[in-house]
Amino acid sequence: MVNGDGGGDELRAGGGGDELRAGGGGGGSRAGGGGELRSDSASDPRNDSASELRNDSASEPRAGGCGGGGGKSRNDNVGELRSDSVGGSRASCVYDLVSLGEILIDFTPAGSSPAGDALFQRNLGGGAVNLACAFANLGGRCAFIGKAGDDGFGHFCAGVLRARGVDVAGLLFDKSRGTTLAFVHLSEDGDRSFSFYRRGSADVSLDVCDIDERIIRSSRAFHFGGVSLTDEPARSATMHGARVAKGAGRLVSFDPNLRLNLWQSPQDAKDTLLAAFPLADVVKLSEEEAQFLFGLGYRDALREIARRYGTPLSIVTLAERGAVAVAVARASAGGAECSSPAFDVDIVDTTGAGDCFLSGALRCILEFGKPPGDLSQDELADMLAFANAAGSLVCTKMGAIAAQPSLEEVERMLATRVKLKYGSGVKTASDEPRGIFSSGKDSILW
Repeated sequence: MVNGDGGGDELRAGGGGDELRAGGGGGGSRAGGGGELRSDSASDPRNDSASELRNDSASEPRAGGCGGGGGKSRNDNVGELRSDSVGGSRASCVYDLVSLGEILIDFTPAGSSPAGDALFQRNLGGGAVNLACAFANLGGRCAFIGKAGDDGFGHFCAGVLRARGVDVAGLLFDKSRGTTLAFVHLSEDGDRSFSFYRRGSADVSLDVCDIDERIIRSSRAFHFGGVSLTDEPARSATMHGARVAKGAGRLVSFDPNLRLNLWQSPQDAKDTLLAAFPLADVVKLSEEEAQFLFGLGYRDALREIARRYGTPLSIVTLAERGAVAVAVARASAGGAECSSPAFDVDIVDTTGAGDCFLSGALRCILEFGKPPGDLSQDELADMLAFANAAGSLVCTKMGAIAAQPSLEEVERMLATRVKLKYGSGVKTASDEPRGIFSSGKDSILW
């Protein structure tokens, strides 16, 4: 039997018929996924005060900070995520980050049985939960909002989230719908594609009334992604959550996470994803997503995002070539841009690399304690180096969540990189991304 993240499911394909055996039992339906949103005031457990929300399952931040090797952008008291200017002070918020979105089972290739049948390993999956787990693993206080089936898979997902230090007070179970399943297919170079079994599933049924707005208002930052925008009512629920966060002055992060096979049409995907951009303070997209959404190369796409939406911080990931970030100060016409190469690692599985990358970037933004559009070149460089290290380490093992690095592992990776004038980085490859608003410079003010 092949286990993933403490599970015990085995899927055999072939041999005259497919067999799916689900372990872990079903249990009764529970609102809140076993997590608890509690009030210290017994007289009114539904008090909207953020101070009365308590998170018993999120681990405390661990020692360490962003962008190894010191540098001006790092806090002297390393490891403490703090801010009085980004999404509210840490002392007044229960969480550093709340992630809302899809929750599902990823079945990843796990060799063959003695009879030659393909085996698949059960793992918790979904971009929103990948990011939540990665953020918690880096020492942040994190909660998840979503809906799973009231079945063995759904309760397995909740158990993994708890074990990873993610608060599940916002996770609901649906008695009438099953948990979404996805099969991961890996190419020879470790890149992946997905086959989804999602129609009519629980995560798509997340409704506006399912969202406890207190959880969002009690967090410094809010993250959402494109997969939960594919269908109603989850689309409206997700946008509602983002608007609540925006209205409360929280930092809002968005990842288009394009999966065209989940959308009704490419045009529906494009229109819906672009409609989310104005809500975001931080946008992370891949080179392919930049081309799809804007019909432009990543340099011109970043220019267009800055021009059209004034997004404070936009990041494009470039796989083995690293990443590029552009910070735009909304109070002025200025900003900063920086590129950073990826780390050289042996790639086993790229599943969840982008989610882990963004979790690292968000951790740094919250630690810096300023609006993302005001980040300096030093801070952008440190942020990208930290995020690249986190994303690269995920690729060295199988499974998006099982492979997520600790803060200590990221900092050890950062220690291998030579310190440049701006933050952490080393120029090695001739195809390293160049400046967007210049020719040939790696980091400039504009």
